[in-house]
Formats: sequence, C-alpha cells, structure tokens
Amino acid sequence: MESSQPERNVIQYSEVLQPGKHYFYYIYDRKNIFLSPSYDIVRYKGTNVFLNMVDVKPRDQPLDHIRLPRKYVKQTTEFTKDMSVFAGFQDDTPEYLYRLVR
Repeated sequence: MESSQPERNVIQYSEVLQPGKHYFYYIYDRKNIFLSPSYDIVRYKGTNVFLNMVDVKPRDQPLDHIRLPRKYVKQTTEFTKDMSVFAGFQDDTPEYLYRLVR
C-alpha cells in the first residue's frame, strides 16, 4: 500500500568531504543503528565495530563557479508616508485638534 504522506524519518545531510576514508552509519527513529549494503562494510580501525566506509578520491579538476542571480527590491528615492513607520500618524489638522479639546 502506497502512502500519500512523505516519510517522517528521512533526513538528507550533505557536506563536502576531504579526500580519504570516512566511516558512517545510519540512525532510524533515534534508536536503531544500521548499515547500508550500498557501501563497503568494514571493521573500524581493528575494533569489533562494523561501519560503512566510503573512500573519497582527491578532486582532479576545480569546481565550476556558479553565479546565482540576486533578487533585489527596487528602492524608491522618494519618501512615502504610507510605506513608512509613520503610516498611522495623524496630522495636526484643525478638525483633529478640535476633537481632542472637546
């Protein structure tokens, strides 16, 4: 049966790794640890602990530069009261002052 809700225990973590051997394992539901058959399973540094291992090779060519377009808001040079912190300010008109005194 296929569920329409996304998996609740799926987290993706990405990081650039230095060249060399890196060991890892997966955690499910904050209590179950398991290994993936998709990666090498090795004994960790001569202990009785088994972990997945990935051997990261050094990069042989530089990364491409990517330029993302900046989103910006066109700023106006003129002051508009309605778009400022003074939008609710009441001007001192004779009618307004008369209502205050009454």
